[in-house]
Amino acid sequence: MSYKFELMPIGGVGEIGHNMMVIKTKEEWILIDAGILFPSESFYNLQYLIPDFSTLDLQKTTSLVVTHAHEDHVGAIPHLWKLLPTLKIYASPLAKEIILLKTGYHLSNLPQAEKHLSPTIEELANNIITISGNSTLEFTTLNIYPIHVNHSIPETLGLLIQDKEQTASALYMSDCKYDDISPYEGVMDLKRASELSKNSKVRMLLLDSTNILRDQQTPSEANVIGPLQSAIEKQKGRIFVTFFPSNLHRLQTLIHIAKDLNKKILYYGRSLVQFSEAAQKVGLLQNYYETKLSDINEDAVNSIANAFPDEKMMIFLTGSQGDLKGALNRIVSGYDPLFKLRKDDVIIFSSRVIPGNEKRMAHIYNKIYKQGASIITACDTPIHVSGHLGIPDIHTVIKQYSPTHFIPIHGENYFLHKHEDLVQEHYPQIQTHLINNYDMLTVDNNLEVCQSEGIAMPPIFIQDNGLPIEKTALNQRKKLAYGGCVFITVTTLNHNQKITPRDFLIDFHALPEFLESIKHELIAFLQKNLQAQDRSVAEKMSEECKGLTRNFINSHLLYKPVVFVHILC
Repeated sequence: MSYKFELMPIGGVGEIGHNMMVIKTKEEWILIDAGILFPSESFYNLQYLIPDFSTLDLQKTTSLVVTHAHEDHVGAIPHLWKLLPTLKIYASPLAKEIILLKTGYHLSNLPQAEKHLSPTIEELANNIITISGNSTLEFTTLNIYPIHVNHSIPETLGLLIQDKEQTASALYMSDCKYDDISPYEGVMDLKRASELSKNSKVRMLLLDSTNILRDQQTPSEANVIGPLQSAIEKQKGRIFVTFFPSNLHRLQTLIHIAKDLNKKILYYGRSLVQFSEAAQKVGLLQNYYETKLSDINEDAVNSIANAFPDEKMMIFLTGSQGDLKGALNRIVSGYDPLFKLRKDDVIIFSSRVIPGNEKRMAHIYNKIYKQGASIITACDTPIHVSGHLGIPDIHTVIKQYSPTHFIPIHGENYFLHKHEDLVQEHYPQIQTHLINNYDMLTVDNNLEVCQSEGIAMPPIFIQDNGLPIEKTALNQRKKLAYGGCVFITVTTLNHNQKITPRDFLIDFHALPEFLESIKHELIAFLQKNLQAQDRSVAEKMSEECKGLTRNFINSHLLYKPVVFVHILC
């Protein structure tokens, strides 16, 4: 079939995370974003998930266009880049710096044997082409026009995909809000998108579904300035503020407030320092005003917490979601080397609790109150705003862009369905398409939009060493964690010899201690049941020993451990 272009998501549709879209033409494949997905809980050394790149045509895949620098959009780039070291990457100046920082950190954590297999950071930097909301990216049979949009990180871009004849356009906006009074940037450039696609018979809109359940307009970033200043200036003790490190506009607001109130700022947390340094490097942070703990002489580290009067201290923290390794969790848990909570301290949460983190955050709040400190959240005063469109904003986008086809993206299935329902109810003239990962949308040469179902591929699991782990190995870890394990060595294989208790060496791991007191019973049980078995085949005897051991322990614990048997021939 002849076609203009095809769109296939391989992450981020029907879920929140590891966003990735493939634009296919006959000549080449172009990628949009390559993100990661964090598991709801950290377990079995699993750190994050990435899309399965095995569906990509490596010969045709030439380019990656990045919408913004959040990890669910750029976190998988180190893995993709290793697979495609000649890939051209188009990104904003801030996104470029974050990609290089994240990739450098990824490379530094790889096992030594893996490091030489990856291209260098210098090679990656040479492959990144910086773009802005005024750029034009020309490919073989289509153009891509970055479109400035608002979000909770600067330099976020939508992308207008268009064939060379300008007959078919697709506006892709996966993370965005409509902020027409932001003190830091202009409103999303729907005028540019509309003007570029005015001659297109097909105008597709792929739009963020994150806030489809919110029937109010998303407030501007300007709306948090007053409440934040008021909350901070009332405090008499030390002030800790935690927020998403990538929210650089929020950081800029806090810096201005600190200067107005003559507060001393400390940044505490690697990602916060990374984002602020990257922003400063590309000119996004004005009036840079900070002291980094990494710049302080080691001899002075132990005294820095007492270097300034409490009322002059303002400490910015990572870990607003209660992350185990974040600065916030270390401090409230009492094992941070620099800061211990005091009775007059206040912790300001200029962020929201991401769904799934509620239980973890409840533990954080309880620890803070138990130590006599206090908390201010967005539930108390409006000190946080979302980075996603509310329903009135969705109407604004649709009315200004006037799409002929609508595709909800960036949300779980329930959100996608609600988004489609909204459009069908209010805009019956628009044709809607509900897709999942690996489904295909094709704009053919007759300008018909066709939808086909794809075969979903499970994501790839990544460990904290940056390497993938197979699902079978992860399942084995799960079994070991839940059931413990038993190691058995059997030293007699000769069928003519009688098995004795001395022929068994048994070790229990991650199992109740009382099993040690009945180990002799297990040995007697094995001795009796294995004596009559055919011992001419070690593998058969090993399997029999495993089954007997699992059944014996199940009779005492009501669960079966993993059993490893070694037969000495």
